Amino acid sequence: IKNKAKDGSFYWVDAVITPIYNDKKEIEFYLSIQNNITEKKKIEFIQEIVFDITKEAGRSPNLQSLAKYIHQRINVAVNSSNLFLAIYNKKTECVGFPYYYDEFGSVKIKNYKERPFGAGLTEHIIKYKKSLFFNSQEELKSFIEAWEIKTFTGQIPNSWLGVPLVTENEVVGVIAIQSYTKENAYSDDDYKFLKFVSGQIALSVKRQKEQDDLMESRRKYQEIIQICSDIILSIDEAGKIIFANKAWQKKLGYIDSEVIGKAFVDFIHPDSQNRFHHIYKQIQSGSKSKIAIIEFINSKSEKIVCKASFNSSYHDNELVVTQAFFHDITRTLKAEAKFKNTYRELSFLDNLNKSVLNGADFEEIAEKSIKMFNELTGGKGSKFYFYDARDSKLTHYTNSEAENSETLQVGYFSSISLIPGTKYHSIINEKNALITSDIAEISKMFSSNATKPLSFDNSNKKNDYFGVKVFGAIPLYEGENVFGMVTFASRFELEPHIVEFMHKLAQNISSAFAKIRTKKELIEQKKFTEIVLNNLPSDLAVFNANQKYIFINKRGDGGNQTKEWLIGKDDFDYCRLKGVDLKIAEKRKLEFNNAISLNKPIEWIEEWINKNLDRKYILRRLVPYLEAEKPKYVIGYGTDVTLLKQAELSLSKSERLLSEAEKLANIGSCEIDLISNTSFWSDGFFRICGYNPKAIKPNLKTVLALIHPEEVDDVIRKITNSIKEHSNFRIEFRIIRPNKEIRNVLMFGEAYYELSRP
Repeated sequence: IKNKAKDGSFYWVDAVITPIYNDKKEIEFYLSIQNNITEKKKIEFIQEIVFDITKEAGRSPNLQSLAKYIHQRINVAVNSSNLFLAIYNKKTECVGFPYYYDEFGSVKIKNYKERPFGAGLTEHIIKYKKSLFFNSQEELKSFIEAWEIKTFTGQIPNSWLGVPLVTENEVVGVIAIQSYTKENAYSDDDYKFLKFVSGQIALSVKRQKEQDDLMESRRKYQEIIQICSDIILSIDEAGKIIFANKAWQKKLGYIDSEVIGKAFVDFIHPDSQNRFHHIYKQIQSGSKSKIAIIEFINSKSEKIVCKASFNSSYHDNELVVTQAFFHDITRTLKAEAKFKNTYRELSFLDNLNKSVLNGADFEEIAEKSIKMFNELTGGKGSKFYFYDARDSKLTHYTNSEAENSETLQVGYFSSISLIPGTKYHSIINEKNALITSDIAEISKMFSSNATKPLSFDNSNKKNDYFGVKVFGAIPLYEGENVFGMVTFASRFELEPHIVEFMHKLAQNISSAFAKIRTKKELIEQKKFTEIVLNNLPSDLAVFNANQKYIFINKRGDGGNQTKEWLIGKDDFDYCRLKGVDLKIAEKRKLEFNNAISLNKPIEWIEEWINKNLDRKYILRRLVPYLEAEKPKYVIGYGTDVTLLKQAELSLSKSERLLSEAEKLANIGSCEIDLISNTSFWSDGFFRICGYNPKAIKPNLKTVLALIHPEEVDDVIRKITNSIKEHSNFRIEFRIIRPNKEIRNVLMFGEAYYELSRP
């Protein structure tokens, strides 16, 4: 299904839509499960373009025609109104432009001329084998000035993108697109696309160029035939070789005296002789041209695989001579085989990674590991062992594939103990893999009591151990800790690249286990964190930089099941849901912005009034978290302080009433902390002593300074005796106010004790 996103772009999904029925068997709603396949579609689109260019390369009459077609196909994927194709002639050190389409210049397609290799943008790309990508005139001008580009002519574009055409690690040319209308005309995806298709364009252009050159050089065929890299033979009507070019000697190692006059079939590998006899019969019957795969034997008895073309000439319907051309594809086939192996290996690794991402457990990875090693070895003898260092035991994990095997039967043991000095003990403790084709070594591994996990019933097999050619055991470990081992037994000799990949695969299996372990630990850590957060005595919420909820603990949910609904929404949504004044949301938004802009915690008390006019007070606290000086999260706390607020209001009211009472009765109170040397005076006490409450911070020294000098000692003595006797005191004495006025006061008091100390 092709969909349109909010930003106007299109994306593809693979959808499975299932109707959901209610109890009345009526469709209640539809459940749609969608998988985004946009990247896959992009890849298919690019592959289609590459395929079209490849196909066109085989039928274009010349390079100019192919270049024009390439322009048309590229323009489908990228806005490439202006495009040119440059070809680099390494022999002449020149650059030619067989195709140059420019809306402000000429359309040059035919009769192009080469120019000497200079200091232009095209030459820069060829010289350094690197693409150039500019999305503004300023960038391009700066580059031209910095690199002293000399050959850039005409109007400077706003965007310019050039990519080298590379094949076999050599630059054969450049393809470039440019825009005069706007800057940033090309994206990184456009660059990646052009970079991707440039390889096939390079190959197609190179092949087309070679074809053009071949057409041009037919008249020089006889002069250059000896330097041709392909084998060229002439075979008479009797099937004997009458001519062989130098490529024959180079590829196969035979000199002319060993070839001329000899039967062609004598040099063909036995696997291809029947095929050649069939082809030659068709040629003798009048077929003028045949193409086939022919395998030769060279002078070193090695097989050389060639793609062969036979073209015959007749006179009066009688075969006169057959011209045979052979292109050595031995390396190509090896490369294809290598590519297939590489693709398979990458598929293995990708399969492991996807399994981890999809939540596979240890057993699933063990199962996949066994299947992968079985595929690499061409059998069913692979095993997986979990190692427990606490009791030095290997626990064998097997899959149904191994147990149901009718070929390479292996014994099953739930667990074995490792005995010091044995091979398995060495593999596990020294982390040294064992891969051997030594039959004696394999015999020890299979028969030793110290290595029970691979015991064979070999009573009827003449000590060949079911034809096992190679046995291997590779340890699996994280850091310094071994957690398992993979063993395998193959009936075939294993190529070095397979053995090398087995080690790499083992490393990736280890990595997969580490990722699963880490993932499980993270899940447990997340669960633990949520338990802690959900049991906090305060509301807790986490917001993103746009003040959207991304986490709410249970207390914050309030038991109203709004948690899941609120994720991704803001306080305005919350207030609308609860039906409360939006001024609360506005206040929260204001303080949220203050916390971010000031980069410090913000606190305020939020007042809620319900339908019964009951008041509730919440202490709100917002703590910002910045990353790279940009807001990432804000953590919000909410603590119910209603009782505390009510107590504060009640205390404030009591203090007001006390102050009024003291004022009417002309009394006051004073509290002295003997430990901290601080003192608290009521408003009435300040009035009696003649001080402004805001003018001083009273302490014990302040109190003693008020007492008349003639009575200080007596007052101290009486208070001291009262403290010692744990009794109340009543003292009448004189004080001297700051204005020198003397007043008589009557003081009542008692001491309070903490840990027997006043």
